[in-house]
Amino acid sequence: MAHGGRRLRARGDARRRPDGAGLRNPRHARRVAARQLRLRRPEQRGGGGRRARTSHLQPPRAVRRSGLTLLETMVALVILGLVVVGFLAVFQGSTRLARDSERWAEAVAYAEDAMEAVKLDPAELLAPAPVELRGGFERSVETRAWGGDDSVRVVTVVVTLPDGGGHMTLTRLVATR
Repeated sequence: MAHGGRRLRARGDARRRPDGAGLRNPRHARRVAARQLRLRRPEQRGGGGRRARTSHLQPPRAVRRSGLTLLETMVALVILGLVVVGFLAVFQGSTRLARDSERWAEAVAYAEDAMEAVKLDPAELLAPAPVELRGGFERSVETRAWGGDDSVRVVTVVVTLPDGGGHMTLTRLVATR
């Protein structure tokens, strides 16, 4: 030791206090304080003079492994399965609705076709029984006089969807020639 019992320090150490409080970086200050605490004797650290346990007498530490446990994986698979089942149900419902709307559009086309045929020639489609159409549809056409005058007629076309899927009715006034 030189210079009156003081240890020589490096140029940057002149600003530092022994407890690390004067350091600019707080993380570094904590490391310095922890290192100084380790360097003290056990009785100064609050150990009461006890010796540290040797490594073979210490209890085994819990090993932290990164990754998923079997239970976490099973829960994730159950949640994923429920989401997939939900998507399949929505997909099935949208497919059914698309098929039904296609059938209704076809029924409207058959009804419009019959209505146009009645406008061109009213006697052409006057059949008492329903007519079987392609795809399992049935169509019936009914005409009656509107009011007391026979020059205007009410034409009603009923198209029945296959497999009891309902029926579509189209009613219009048609002027006869």
